[in-house]
Amino acid sequence: MTAVGTAPARSTRSRLVPVYAGVAAVFTGQQLLTPLLPALARELGLAPFAVGVVVSTAAVLGVVLSPVWGRYCQRWGLKRMMVGSVLGSGLALLAFALAAGAGLAGVLGATTCLVLLVATRGVVFGVTCSAVPVVAQSYVSAMTQGERDRVRGIAGLGACVGIGVVAGPSLGGLLAGIDLRVPLYVPAVLVLAAGLLLAAVLRPERLTEQAREPARLSPFDRRVWPYLLFAFVTFLTLTVSQVTLGFLLQDRLGLAPEAAAARTGLLLMAMGGGLVLMQLVVVPRLGWRPRRLIWTGTLAGLLAFTALVLLDDLPSMFVALTVSGAGIGLASSGFMSAPTLLVPAEAQGTVAGYLASADGVAFVLGPLAATALYEVDPLAPYVAGGVLLALLLVFAVAHGREGATATGSGD
Repeated sequence: MTAVGTAPARSTRSRLVPVYAGVAAVFTGQQLLTPLLPALARELGLAPFAVGVVVSTAAVLGVVLSPVWGRYCQRWGLKRMMVGSVLGSGLALLAFALAAGAGLAGVLGATTCLVLLVATRGVVFGVTCSAVPVVAQSYVSAMTQGERDRVRGIAGLGACVGIGVVAGPSLGGLLAGIDLRVPLYVPAVLVLAAGLLLAAVLRPERLTEQAREPARLSPFDRRVWPYLLFAFVTFLTLTVSQVTLGFLLQDRLGLAPEAAAARTGLLLMAMGGGLVLMQLVVVPRLGWRPRRLIWTGTLAGLLAFTALVLLDDLPSMFVALTVSGAGIGLASSGFMSAPTLLVPAEAQGTVAGYLASADGVAFVLGPLAATALYEVDPLAPYVAGGVLLALLLVFAVAHGREGATATGSGD
């Protein structure tokens, strides 16, 4: 990798704004439904496992299809794919809202409603939503040149996902207080509006310079697989906090379920805030190279998990989770941008698909592993996460030295 110390041109940043808006809208819409699904299941007379089926179906499809979208997004055109995937996600969410609304009105029976919910939010949304981050990253790679420009562009993309993860559940909870039917339609309106905006203003300049035929690139290519490992382990440890924190607050601090739920939301918001702050504000100003971002972020995550194991008061957990989110923001800005700087233009979509798939596998396996370990001991998921981060840190430092020797470039 060759460092280029110039900041991205203003025109380049302006071209990325619609893509950022589309990604933020899709992930906000997706996460807005998260706090509603358990209440919706109860109102429709569905068992809790129904929520898991709906969410897991979309997650599994994301893992399977992300590499496919990566191979074909350049062949079909990045603008066309971006607009189509966002509009498709909006239509899927609209169909989900209509099916859920019909169930709440008593027009549909519980079984029929469940089938439609899985088909819309699980299958159709899973197919269309899985293309969004892949195509968005390919677009950012096409519109940025040089290492510093690329890192900033990818960091902005990650910040948009983080904004959705933070804002979505908060907005969903507020709207649910008015009426459960109201927030069902908001995600569809938000995402469809973003799709129409993309269709109107997204500029396809320079995309034709990329090869129409995607390059055949193995996920085990030495330019790719280390960063897939970074992505998988980093997001695997993220799921530990997301899934087990509410239980930990009840069991370790002795909080009642209602109080634990409120404080869980606050702590996860702090973690999301740390992530967004790093990617939106700090990383663009640091000018660090990808490998430095990776090992620094991994170190921050290790310190955070160590604190979560050793300290058991709420303020310390707040600080630790904020640091954890900041570490994820730093590390992901590095490992998401690094391989895009190592492969040619015709392989950008393939790399984006592999990275999205690695994230998806982490979010499928992470909750299962975390909850299984929690059954053994409440601290076991955090000890395991700390061990993984420690090993990843050693690998990050060793891999950085090997890369510097191979390329003849230092930090």
